[in-house]
Amino acid sequence: DSDPQWSAPVLLLAQLYEKQEDPQRVEDLCRRAWARNTAATELANRLLRLLEEQKRFSEAQQVLQRMQADARVTRLWKVRLALRAGDVPRAMEELKLQVANDERDVDARIRLAVLVYQQTHDVVQAFRYLDEAQVAAGGATLALMNARVALLKAEGRSAEAQRVHDDYVSSRSDAGAYLLRAVYRAEAG
Repeated sequence: DSDPQWSAPVLLLAQLYEKQEDPQRVEDLCRRAWARNTAATELANRLLRLLEEQKRFSEAQQVLQRMQADARVTRLWKVRLALRAGDVPRAMEELKLQVANDERDVDARIRLAVLVYQQTHDVVQAFRYLDEAQVAAGGATLALMNARVALLKAEGRSAEAQRVHDDYVSSRSDAGAYLLRAVYRAEAG
């Protein structure tokens, strides 16, 4: 019962109940199985997704508090649940904590940059987070490039957005980067 691998049969049965469109049975099954094996994070994740889909955020928070998962997984769920519940300030605080506690967390910095811009329109602070993310990543990544382009476009700085694409393509020199730039140019007109 304490083996986290034990959750596979339960997850298969939960999938069957989902196909039968019986979310109550999925929930009951996952809760019972997880109560017997709280180390089975796959069960907790399935239960969290189900509660999130049903907009039962307070119950999802309770499950999250009981999870014996890795701290990073728990932090990701906290941000996700806060955003789904419409609590953007709480999501931003969670992301700020992640950024402060992990200098290599590129994803948290990118998400925080986007949220800062969406909430405050502080493009300077948003770009600070993106710059930190780029240092942490050791260079430009697709997610960073997309975030920079989105912020620049929102600011009406299309020429700079195009330069970001061009810089990304020249640093990568692969077919995928060229295709992304071509799509961007086609959409931009």
